[in-house]
This record gives sequence, structure tokens and C-alpha cells, in this order.
Amino acid sequence: MPPLLPEIFALLTLTLVLARFGYGWGMAVRNWLYDRGMLVSEAFAVPVIVLGNLRVGGTGKSPHAAYVVEALLSAGHRVALLSRGYGRRTRGFRLVTATETAANVGDEPLEQARRFALAMQQQQLIVAVSEDRRAGIRALLTQPAPPAVVVLDDAFQHRAVRPSLRLLLTELVRPFPADRVLPLGRLREFATGARRADAVIITKCPPAGTRAQAVRGLNLAAIRRAAGEEKPVFFTAYDYGAWVPVGGLGFRVWGLGLDEADLEVPAPYLEVPAPHLEVPAPHAGVSAAARGIESPPPHHPTTPLPHHPTTPLIILTAIDNPAPLYEHLLQAGHTLAARFAFADHHVFTDAELTAVAAAARAHHAPVLTTGKDAARLLTADGALRPALAGVPVYSVPVRVRELPGEASVEGLRALVLRHVREWKGGPIT
Repeated sequence: MPPLLPEIFALLTLTLVLARFGYGWGMAVRNWLYDRGMLVSEAFAVPVIVLGNLRVGGTGKSPHAAYVVEALLSAGHRVALLSRGYGRRTRGFRLVTATETAANVGDEPLEQARRFALAMQQQQLIVAVSEDRRAGIRALLTQPAPPAVVVLDDAFQHRAVRPSLRLLLTELVRPFPADRVLPLGRLREFATGARRADAVIITKCPPAGTRAQAVRGLNLAAIRRAAGEEKPVFFTAYDYGAWVPVGGLGFRVWGLGLDEADLEVPAPYLEVPAPHLEVPAPHAGVSAAARGIESPPPHHPTTPLPHHPTTPLIILTAIDNPAPLYEHLLQAGHTLAARFAFADHHVFTDAELTAVAAAARAHHAPVLTTGKDAARLLTADGALRPALAGVPVYSVPVRVRELPGEASVEGLRALVLRHVREWKGGPIT
């Protein structure tokens, strides 16, 4: 080893450690100023529910925001879902519609608008983006049909807003107490920031598992020490729905209430039978139409989608952690002929999509992607981008499911609804 390398390595390590403490303590001082009222947090005349995490990257915030929104809509509340709109090329407050583009509003808000298009048509839900969440809420409350509840996606560190309920998410396999502050780790702030949470959600648990199984191997005590022993902890898993064609009407099947006969499906796959896929049913006794929200299309054995386990698949993702999707597909018996994995929110280039299309043709395989990624595969008129022309592309809907806890413990959905029902103009106690 060259004689200077150990000294350079030691200097680099020291620089990272100093940067870590500099960044971490900078965030700690900022939080202290907000806690002491030296920096102002604004409260609002409606309940504001924040979902977020301590860690950079995906913990399932958007699917959980959809879960909270669906619970609120089911209870008859008029809701607004506000996010930053990460990756968009526009700035300021902007209402999101199902016919927008990811470049204008961001991929996740567009996915939510398409998911809840029916509720938006019925003026039960507003989806909007604003990098200044405080200004965004003010704008929402001036709308012709203002929301009764505001849900903020990825705003745990947005201290300029004083939420009434804070939900902190952390992955089962990557819990925040085991991580470090940037740049040595991926935490946005010290783990003590979890104290601000009113509840903690452990996400991406094994779908077939139980709460007791999820707790095994998890340092739940460390999470409780960081957040507070009195804080409720919930466990959730993902359920994957029937695949939806990307492009044309098919991509909006949940939001527009289309029948499967309306799906635009490539001819080569019309005769392929589909195995049963478990999809969470609507709440008992209340139809999806009555609740003003979308349900996945009903499953039939002749669903014209390529679900046959022997079908090879080309996987295209630009999310933080595609491993749960890979595991789900492999357990279902699929062969993953090729995997194109990019960084979270990556904007696909024509050259990259051309390579994906070439792999699909070489393997005679459809392309499978996530709902968030599908938003970046569309043109302004809702068609597939030209680089994927002639290639069957599908997205996999994902929905959050709570793992049941002790019979005496209130569930996440019940906590959210109780909070809104009992809200009297202050944060939850």
C-alpha cells in the first residue's frame, strides 16, 4: 500500500465524522429552536396529519398516505393530500389531476391522483403539491370545496407546520435506531427526533407473517426508547393487486371505475389465464362507489393479463428498495429475466427505455413496474412513451395492510379516525 493511503483514509474518515456531527447538530439546533418557539410553527383550523421518516429513502410513505386517505374518505371526510412533488420541474402550489405529467407534479402525486381519480371527481379529495407546505395548506383552505382534513406526505422534518398528528415510518429490515446521521448513514436527523412522533409504523413486514413474527429479530426496545415508551407501534405489510396495463385507459382503471372489458390489452396475452391474487376487499357493508374511492378491479380467471407463473418478466424500477417486489414475484413462481433498477425517482431516458424494450422482445416477456414508476413512462396524453411502443407494460398496485395486534390495542386506522373525530383545534395528546 502506498505510504500516504492510510493518512488519506484517516483524514477522509475524520472529515465524514465531523460532517456527520455538524449536520446532525445543525438539525438538532433547528429542532430546539422550533421546540422553544424561536422559530414559528403554524397550526391550522383543520386536523393536519403528517407521515414521514427519519431516514433518506423509501419507507413506504406514499402507500401509507394512500391508506390514511382511504380511511378518511371511508369515514366521509373531505380530504386534501399535499406533498412536495419531488422531481417536478415546476414550483409553487399546484393542484394535481389524473391527466397531469410527472414532470409537472412529480411521480408520486400523479400516482395518487390516478389512484383516487373518482374521489377527486366527486370533490371529496384534493391532491396538490407545494414545496412550502405551510403556503400549500393555506392555498388548500381557500379552495371552493376546502378539505376538512389535510394529509402531508413526507413532511416529518417540515417544522414550519404544526401538525395535529405525526406518524413516523421505519422499515422492518432497516429500523432507524440502527442507522447513523448523514453522511455516514442515511438519517436526516438524530434518532431522538422520533420523540416528535405520536405513533410509529413498522413497514414492509412479511405479508404472511404476524405481528409476533415481525417483532422477533427487531430491536423494538430501541425504537420505543427513541420514540417514547408510551407511543403506539403498528406493523404493516404490502398486498400486491392484479396487474394493470400502463398507458391508455388501463392505467386509470382504479380511478375511473372501468370494467375489465375496457382494458386495452396487447393481443398476445388475451388467452393467458391468471391465477388468483389476493386483493384487500372494501370495508364490510360499504361499497367503493358509496365511499367515493376506488377498489382494484375484481379478479376473474379469464383476466387478460400475463400472470402465468411461467411467464418471464422484465422488471423496471426506480424506487429506493425494490427487494419486496422481487420477493413477491419470485414467491409467486415468476422468472425475472432481467432487472432494470435505477435510483429513486430516476427520470428514464429514451436510451434506457429502448434497452428495456429490447430485453422484453428478446425474452418475449412483458415489462412490469410499480405505480410510481409507471407515472414516468407516460406522455402528456397518457400514452406509453415511444421507446416502449409495441411492448406490453404493466404496473403492480400495492396496498397497505395492518398486521393485527393485541385485541386491546387500537389499530392505526382506528387511531387516525379517532383523532379526527375528537380533534378540537390542537395536537393529539
